[in-house]
Amino acid sequence: MKRFLVIAFALVGIGGVAYLTTLGCSQMLSRKRSPAGWVEGLALAPEQRQAVAAAQEQFMAQKKGSCRLLCAKRAQMIQILKQPDPDRSVLAQLAEEIGREQTALETATLDYLLSVNRQLEPPQRDRLMASVSEELRTACRMTACGMTEGCTMKGEESKQ
Repeated sequence: MKRFLVIAFALVGIGGVAYLTTLGCSQMLSRKRSPAGWVEGLALAPEQRQAVAAAQEQFMAQKKGSCRLLCAKRAQMIQILKQPDPDRSVLAQLAEEIGREQTALETATLDYLLSVNRQLEPPQRDRLMASVSEELRTACRMTACGMTEGCTMKGEESKQ
């Protein structure tokens, strides 16, 4: 009976990691999190649209590459966790690699937003930041962070 419970908990744990991995990758590729959605409704002038499209194309190529790498690293992690005695040092290395890639992706996202921001007029900038802020609040609520009091963004408390 004890062996059955250990196996059951291990399978649930592996299933949970697989689910979270799939969730993370699918969120990165979903339309809702697409930068195109951030600039919709901004009434861009033709020259703005051209500059934003160029920045977006470059960013999406980098985002796609990052997502592929993150999904591959997480798949490796799942395979290691399935082993009877997972190698903690290999898992730690994978976690570091995932962290570096996530940092690179966050930095690329910020670079993209700054590039787009430079093309916009103040009212357009305000609408863009409102859209991005809502996206960040939603992302916070969808993670474990959303279960803590620390999820509220400074200066945004009254909007929730």
